[in-house]
Amino acid sequence: MAMIAFLGTGLLGGAFAEAAAKRGDSVTAWNRSKEKLSALALFGVDAAASPAEAVKGASRVHLVLKDDAVVEEIIAALRPGLSPDAIVIDHTTTPPKLTAERAARLQSEGIRYLHAPVFMGPPAARNAQGSMM
Repeated sequence: MAMIAFLGTGLLGGAFAEAAAKRGDSVTAWNRSKEKLSALALFGVDAAASPAEAVKGASRVHLVLKDDAVVEEIIAALRPGLSPDAIVIDHTTTPPKLTAERAARLQSEGIRYLHAPVFMGPPAARNAQGSMM
């Protein structure tokens, strides 16, 4: 069983967290909206009070956020809790140039960062269908 964190639990991020919990992974999530987190409790997803709390002990950290500015904000907020061995997997739709710059910068700072765009909606995410790059 993997320990996974999801930061950003809107329609797609929430579906990813739900699917991971249903397959038996230990899932912790954080979202600015507490209502979105409480809905995931039905599937055994633990709610975290902050990004740093959400990522403590996680081997994989999934980001499904609004835009580049929010990605940068949340990465800064999660860093105090991030394990050196964890990988940050960013599914946020962001411009390629800024994403490449972020990846290079974070890699140089010792953070394992991967941008992994997805081509699926929430129903496919719940059923592990669709494409993830």
